[in-house]
Amino acid sequence: MLLERMKECAAERWQKGLALHQLGIQKKNQADCWMQLYQQWSSVDDVGSLAIIHQMLENEPGKSLLEFRLSLLLLRLNCQKAAMRSLRLARNHSSSMQERLIYEGWILYDTGYRDEAVTRADRSIAIQKSFEAFFLKAYVLADTNLDPESSSYVIQLLKEALKCPSDGLRKGQALNNMGSIYVDCGKIELAMECYNNALAIRHTRAHQGLARVYHQKNQRKAAYNEMTMLIEKAESNASAYEKRS
Repeated sequence: MLLERMKECAAERWQKGLALHQLGIQKKNQADCWMQLYQQWSSVDDVGSLAIIHQMLENEPGKSLLEFRLSLLLLRLNCQKAAMRSLRLARNHSSSMQERLIYEGWILYDTGYRDEAVTRADRSIAIQKSFEAFFLKAYVLADTNLDPESSSYVIQLLKEALKCPSDGLRKGQALNNMGSIYVDCGKIELAMECYNNALAIRHTRAHQGLARVYHQKNQRKAAYNEMTMLIEKAESNASAYEKRS
């Protein structure tokens, strides 16, 4: 009962925060919303980002890309059921088979069907190479204990993703994930390069990756400084460790 009440209180706080953020963006057009979304996402303000995407969906209801982004934010806010609903809406509203396969892949992954998720990614890539298809495949394959050969393959998939058109919000996440794999493989300098490239496009969570690198190099002050910068930039720290979005 106590746990349920805590969840209810958290949900109430989240709804209040969402309402406050919406008050500030009601009169913005879609281009302004994208600019503000980038700013809020970079400051790790998930509630603010969520409010902006809701506003964008009011302007363009049923837009699958926005519903997919909404699902990512809901996952970061630990709202799994709502995230799955949004992901299914993205699938249902997808404008092409290539896009639909990606969303189906995430649904399959989230319900425990990893091999089928990889198959969906492969089918999407066969139709058209895209950032999200390569990212999906890399993410699913990385969710295991990777050996050196598998790690190299996942890194190559992320490099292929980065060659495809996307925005800084997603490319920063791919760079961050690549840096994490490099750290696990002991390739510290390559990891630092990835994290710095991610920070260059305002992917704030890369500070955490750099902190991990400095910790492994026994440079504790530098590690502390990186985490301090993450905390200072973050208006909400609920999603500091998410690798998916």
